[in-house]
Amino acid sequence: MSWQNILKTAIAGTERSSLPESVPAELGLRSSGDAARDALEALAAGSLLRKAGFQMTVAESSSGSRHDERPVCSAEAARDLGSILSGRYAEALPEFLDLLLRNQRRLPPEYLPDLLETAARNLEPAEKIMAAAGPVGEWLASQNPRWDALIQNPSADWFTASFAVRKRLLEETRSRNPLLALAWLEKTWPEENPEHKIRFLEILRNRLSATDENLLERAFSDKNREVRLAALQMLMLLPGSRLQKDLETLFEDRFAHALKSSDREKILKTSLPDLSEEALQPWFSLLSAKARANWREELLRLLIGLIPPARLSKYTGLSTEKMLVCLNDHEDAAALLTAIVLHSEQAWVEPVLQHFSSDFRHAIWQTKAMTFFLDRYIPDAMRFLGRKNLPISHENEFFLRAIEKFHQPWPESLMRDLLDQYGRTAAGGNGEIPGWHYASALRTAAYYGRPKDATGSEVLRSYLQNPQSARPREFDDFVAILRFRQEMQKHLA
Repeated sequence: MSWQNILKTAIAGTERSSLPESVPAELGLRSSGDAARDALEALAAGSLLRKAGFQMTVAESSSGSRHDERPVCSAEAARDLGSILSGRYAEALPEFLDLLLRNQRRLPPEYLPDLLETAARNLEPAEKIMAAAGPVGEWLASQNPRWDALIQNPSADWFTASFAVRKRLLEETRSRNPLLALAWLEKTWPEENPEHKIRFLEILRNRLSATDENLLERAFSDKNREVRLAALQMLMLLPGSRLQKDLETLFEDRFAHALKSSDREKILKTSLPDLSEEALQPWFSLLSAKARANWREELLRLLIGLIPPARLSKYTGLSTEKMLVCLNDHEDAAALLTAIVLHSEQAWVEPVLQHFSSDFRHAIWQTKAMTFFLDRYIPDAMRFLGRKNLPISHENEFFLRAIEKFHQPWPESLMRDLLDQYGRTAAGGNGEIPGWHYASALRTAAYYGRPKDATGSEVLRSYLQNPQSARPREFDDFVAILRFRQEMQKHLA
């Protein structure tokens, strides 16, 4: 088969480039007498053959002979997997694999090609898929060049492997042997590109200790500004580090008084007359080109975003509430939220929500810092709304956007608070926002919340007790996913 001839005919047209007579016969096709039709059929058949007809690699006989002792999962569980792979309940795949592995079952072999293809497209569940696939899956992956990267290489080397493999190696090693992980990173640090450096620095957050300080200080002298910022954030999480002390001393001596003054600009100009001081240069270099036009204010915000909020209160003498009043401007507030998230300052979550919920049109609600804050603390935020009897409406739908992204195990309170809000503001079409606005949030709840946590909801009880009433599509989907997960859990028990 000449694929180039088929392509040439399909692109140029049969009048300018006729299809060779031998091609249909090679593909097992009969001529219809219509040149255009024959060319299109050859294109379709040739495309399928190209996908299926790659050169098979030769597997070692020993790899295919390993026996998987685990029993095959039940026929019902296999049907559940079919529903997942068809796309209907695709987001249930990680839970399915967890249950399969926990209960020591293996997959029916006929499902392995589709699962391996899923793993090749999305590396996130690949490790679980390969563990569930077992020796047969590993052998099968070795037969297809597209799946070859899925096979774990026990001899994978930190110094020569791909970035994805190196990142996984560093994460695993950091958890069990932080000193070895640090030694690897120290040896290759000069050769790493800036994007990889930032990703590796984030991994150091796990089991961060004083032994990491030397590498972090090296990173703080990097040519790339984003790498320096990432290193400084890690150093601010390291109690007693030299740069943490320097930065907090600078804040206390030169900025703290300005923060609580009614004439902040004047105090800053007096405290920081110009940039001639060498001590200011490391911090000034962290500012973007745009921020340097107003460098005093931007330096203050930089420090607010790095220092633990509790210590900001200590240096200024301001209470939490007064600090929020002083930092009411959305840029100041964004810096404070950045520090709250960086240092996991749970005690500040409620005061922040209390202060800014009085005006959901405040510019802070549209900042990236608030988005990150809600992504981290959405269970607390929803609990706050319920306690204060504040409904979700058009002006604060950002709470729903945060819920949609909360892809981790849900606390019972979050499920309850979401369903309470849905029942008050959207169910039955009586609220300010229509029910379909909740569709994505309910879908996330159905996959990441526990089905039993939804059973106490009045909305769900009403739904189940009135089967003949008109049912919103988004809630039908929510209940269908919960039921599917409950059945799946039984089938894999």
